[in-house]
Amino acid sequence: MIIIDSDGGVDDLLCLVMASRLVAKEIGGITAVFGNVSVDQAASNIVYSLGLVNPPVKPLLGFGAKEAGDGFSHFATTIHGRDGLGGARAIRPQGAGVSEVISLDEFVDRVSDKLNQFQQKVDLLGVGPATNIPILIKRLGAKRISRIVLMSGVFFDYGNVTNWAEFNAYNDPQALTDTLAAGIPVTLVPLDLCRKILLTSDRIDAFAAATVVDGPATAAALRDYAKANERQGGIRGCFPHDAIALLVLLRPDQFYLVEGGVSVDVDAKSRGRTRLNTIGGSHVNARVALGGRLKWVRWMIETEWLQEDPSIFSNPVD
Repeated sequence: MIIIDSDGGVDDLLCLVMASRLVAKEIGGITAVFGNVSVDQAASNIVYSLGLVNPPVKPLLGFGAKEAGDGFSHFATTIHGRDGLGGARAIRPQGAGVSEVISLDEFVDRVSDKLNQFQQKVDLLGVGPATNIPILIKRLGAKRISRIVLMSGVFFDYGNVTNWAEFNAYNDPQALTDTLAAGIPVTLVPLDLCRKILLTSDRIDAFAAATVVDGPATAAALRDYAKANERQGGIRGCFPHDAIALLVLLRPDQFYLVEGGVSVDVDAKSRGRTRLNTIGGSHVNARVALGGRLKWVRWMIETEWLQEDPSIFSNPVD
């Protein structure tokens, strides 16, 4: 079973529709968290995003944290638009994309019942600030969680909020620290990897013709996201951060993973700064995805999930 924790932005939309196409039957639920937008808007955007998929996928949606444990929140509406989806919601009326929106407590209870019934464990995919993750670990129980993959951090590059901090780590560094200390296998997907995969404007335009999802709405969201990236970074396209994290969860064998000790600064001066220590004998608490078979990653994001019968075991054409 997979639980996805999302903050409802444009790259979240791409991640959610891809997951709905690739592993729909494995999605046990989705939780909303503040980040790109408020948690209220994130929950609404998750519902909208799932409503774009044909046929629709309707998992449980749990309503999560509205801010970090210390009361901090930093939104990204300048990148994702005022509605968090680049104005895409004006393209298509909202559809029902989840079965129910419930409290996080009720969400955990229902997921726990499923895990007990089918004797399963859960994989957590976090593509927003990590605030909900320690809560899910505590309430589900660490023994029920097989692994955690988080889109978070930056190690050998500049951050995207400050010179040293990536957005998700910056929003709640303490939750990221607590997740790393939980004793569950954690894989981080940092900006270092995400910036190697550029979804070009031409490819975004091609999404408009998709039939397995609402192509015009999906393309509209990504176009606006790309325009914001060009304004702020001079980039002709956008980085599909969360979709890459999904693929790391589904096919870790396709990525170059470095084991090491990851630390996170929680103080105000360097909030969210992440460091990786790979020196022998250091405490290992995570794997960090720093590279991989990038041709395969691009193939999956640009082509394979849009096929009538997509597969995470597909290979790009040579």
